Amino acid sequence: MTERERVAAERERAAAAAAAEEQHIRAATEVERERLAATAAAEKELFEAIITAERERAAITAAAEQQRATAVTSLAANVDRERAAAALEAEQRFELERQRIVAQRRGQPKSGRH
Repeated sequence: MTERERVAAERERAAAAAAAEEQHIRAATEVERERLAATAAAEKELFEAIITAERERAAITAAAEQQRATAVTSLAANVDRERAAAALEAEQRFELERQRIVAQRRGQPKSGRH
């Protein structure tokens, strides 16, 4: 083998090694891209699940708050009805007592007119 052939063969080996290295780098880059894409997809799915869970929790909390507000409103209405009934009953008792006193006074002889 001549020097020229040896140099040409060395160049071919170097070119083949460079091509193999370039192919290896491309393959590794593609694997890394796929890994990053899979990681991003998994993170997106996780974040969507977290957001969905948070929305559901907020909806449940809002529904519970609405139920509480409804219960408080109902309780307040019941208290108002009871107060109104108690006031009416007291007014009726007062009126009966007034009528009793008036009737009692009418039944007594008037002093100073004998």
